[in-house]
Amino acid sequence: MADALERFGPWLAVEGPRELSLLVGHLYPQLAPDLLEQCLARCQETAIWSCRPHISRAGFQRLAQSLQSTCFISQAAPYEDCVAPWAQAPL
Repeated sequence: MADALERFGPWLAVEGPRELSLLVGHLYPQLAPDLLEQCLARCQETAIWSCRPHISRAGFQRLAQSLQSTCFISQAAPYEDCVAPWAQAPL
């Protein structure tokens, strides 16, 4: 999976959100194809996808705070308990 994530960024840069929407559209049958493409383009423009196999502590903490603020989780778990050692970002 880490390999796939690293290859996704360059692939998306070449192929673009239109091609991605054609590949994954069957997973989102409730969305009109042009709306899905717009959503994927917005994700690409804002660099919402990480194509690196490492998860930073800061990113993990931002996600935990976001999940707590919406009451999706009641408390954050430790970084080390959630992120595999090979995916932990170097300090």
